[in-house]
Amino acid sequence: MMWKRIGVVGDDLTGAAAVSGAFAQRGFRCVLETADATARAPDHSAGQGAPADLLALMTESRHMPASEARRVVASATRHLVAAGCTLFYKKIDSLLRGQVGLELQAMLDAMPGRTIMVVPATPSNGRITRDGVQTRLADADSGGVDAGAFIRARPESAHIPTLLRAAMDAQIATVALDKLADSAALVRTLEDAQGRVIVCDAERAEHLHVLARAGLRVGITIFAGTSDFAAAVAEVLAAQRVDEGQVLVVAGSASATSHAQLATLEEAGLCRVAWLGEAALRAGDHEGLVRDALEAAQGRPAIVVASAAPVEGGDPADAAAAVAGLLAAAAADIIASRPVRGIIATGGDTTIALLHRLCVDRIEPQTLLEPGIALCAVRGTPLDGMTLVTKPGAHGDAGCLVRLVTALAARSRNNAGSASRPCAGPVASPA
Repeated sequence: MMWKRIGVVGDDLTGAAAVSGAFAQRGFRCVLETADATARAPDHSAGQGAPADLLALMTESRHMPASEARRVVASATRHLVAAGCTLFYKKIDSLLRGQVGLELQAMLDAMPGRTIMVVPATPSNGRITRDGVQTRLADADSGGVDAGAFIRARPESAHIPTLLRAAMDAQIATVALDKLADSAALVRTLEDAQGRVIVCDAERAEHLHVLARAGLRVGITIFAGTSDFAAAVAEVLAAQRVDEGQVLVVAGSASATSHAQLATLEEAGLCRVAWLGEAALRAGDHEGLVRDALEAAQGRPAIVVASAAPVEGGDPADAAAAVAGLLAAAAADIIASRPVRGIIATGGDTTIALLHRLCVDRIEPQTLLEPGIALCAVRGTPLDGMTLVTKPGAHGDAGCLVRLVTALAARSRNNAGSASRPCAGPVASPA
């Protein structure tokens, strides 16, 4: 489905921040405000004045009287609609604390006729939803329920459809675990439940991704759940906009620091690294690396080619030049065949080899993203305007590449020009 901007409503600060962080980690520009922001005209921008992809409002409504909570959440929702949001996420507590049904109804009051997908399972915290009941994973097989003091005092409230019916006018539908194994059947179930509130079972992280993909496919525009489900929705949306171009990371350093940064980038779900191994290096073969990189990058915001452990023996300078040359050749082939938003090059040898391979002899430094890390624009050649980030190989902490990829992806989306366009044809290399 197409979306213009994402609106998030959370009844407390930590929850709204966690949902926003899940999206920000995947390259979305996010702004979080308090409900006081609804008193002024919507005019939202993220860093450097660029428009935000996601606007989150923290309503502080968890402990408000029911009538006041309903008013505040409805007002926040209307504010997000006025700000151009077309896709919405309602943060709910994994313990079902607060006024879950009432606040979902308030969103429907502001946007009548919508379908809501409710997925409160939080596998990262051991909480699952089975047969509509919020349950602790360790207790699921014995029938025990652990959803906080609220639910221990009123066990029937752990049954989410019952909890929602008590506070909502909408019809409630359910999706059981067995529906998640067949994507076509799941899509049909969701299509049949349009206009309802759909409570979905889930036990594992992959269940959350299955539900997010299916929900977006059938055009659901309000999702509700914890930060775990928000991360799944964010990852599906990030993968969908890969067609707009991916960030290319060319990492020539074999240092432990560089490898730790690449591992963190993979853990964040932003890439799968394609490694230049010793056999390919000795054979002078970059084509296999290109194939590996493009296959690994399917559905992910970044394409990454990187050097594995250095080759033992021989002249170190010759080995470094060979690594840089093969990575540059692979990068040039990728740029010629795929839309690329911009390039992050780590290591001086790698960067200069890449510029030579792309026939670039002039770049324009524009700012520092972090100490020692420059954001530049390529000048001249068919790549004029392409964004290039230069980073010393062993520079930065473990999260450095995550920050650079997300910043570069966001910058490219919001700056017109050839930085977000693929090269029209193969890039010539020097004779």
